[in-house]
Amino acid sequence: MCCLNPQFFFVINTLVALLLSHIECYSSGRNVLYGLSSYRHLPLNKPENLLKKVGITSHISSGLITYLPFGQLLIDKLKHYVESKFITRLGAAKVKFPSLLPQTLMSESRKLEFGDSLFSITDRNDRKYYLSPTSEEIISEVISQMGVLPMLAKPIYLFQSSEKYRDEMRPCTAALRYREFLMFDLYSFHSTQECLDNSFKSIAQIYREISKEFNIETYESDRDSELEFLTTIGDKQIELGHLFKLGTQFTGGISSSHSVYMGSYGIGLLRLLSAILWAHRDDEGVILPPQLSVFGTAVMDTKCNLAALTKIFNLNSCECMLLDDRDGKIEDKLCDLRTVGIPRIVISLSNGVVRYLDRRESSFGELPYR
Repeated sequence: MCCLNPQFFFVINTLVALLLSHIECYSSGRNVLYGLSSYRHLPLNKPENLLKKVGITSHISSGLITYLPFGQLLIDKLKHYVESKFITRLGAAKVKFPSLLPQTLMSESRKLEFGDSLFSITDRNDRKYYLSPTSEEIISEVISQMGVLPMLAKPIYLFQSSEKYRDEMRPCTAALRYREFLMFDLYSFHSTQECLDNSFKSIAQIYREISKEFNIETYESDRDSELEFLTTIGDKQIELGHLFKLGTQFTGGISSSHSVYMGSYGIGLLRLLSAILWAHRDDEGVILPPQLSVFGTAVMDTKCNLAALTKIFNLNSCECMLLDDRDGKIEDKLCDLRTVGIPRIVISLSNGVVRYLDRRESSFGELPYR
């Protein structure tokens, strides 16, 4: 098993960003909004209904979901937002860990801690692995192999966003409790307890800023070396994120001469997305905040001159438009587009006039064009 170098991700992400900045993007509603019409009848008074109605997820079996096309776009956008926040504020670097955790890396106390929630498999050589419920063991092993200097001049921050696995006794869609779930995980390494304490405070503040920027009401549960960020979605209390001061629990083998102190920080990305959608909903669906708008404009008239629309609304060359090329009644298509919260919906472009709906203001407008 191997973990990819953080510099590799930086180079790839930079190249992708440069390429995308010169591409005019048009996406097909027939694909992006696939499955949305199946849930038009659902009311918006329950979180699990909201995820279906907005086209985020589809239920497969107990504790298992599929991300639908629009949901995948939103979760990718949110993941990028969260990752960028920690890159900008901490200089954190992205890594990628395997989902298989060798049994030999997990201590007996940790096995007892997770108990029956561990998924386990055995390979052809009778070696046992766990589907990773968390990654403290793996990141500690990586840091040990890399030969980190005993006295860290500054903290090391490494993160990944990946699936985690837990055999929940009672999976619950309403409580957003699944057997497979997407987590943002950040790990920090320090030369002193004081350095860890300072980073812990800084990272907790970033959590608060994320909640504030998305207008999510959160409350904190503070216990010794642990901090939970909680919110209420519907009638359920949901944990959005947690922070742990792990001290030297996982880092004893990194250095024989000096202690290395570790912190672990997680954010449930689907839970965060659900909280955002719940906070930004109205009677028609959701009004996506700017940070999550994957499409600035949706176009219902497939015969529209898209190049003309780009000029009329002064769109950036990299801003994606959604071309709603689905079959069906105009009123049904408009209802779907309002439900998913695309900020601007172009209804028609004819006779020198563009007619559109401003979703955030819930008002219709017209603009002349030539």
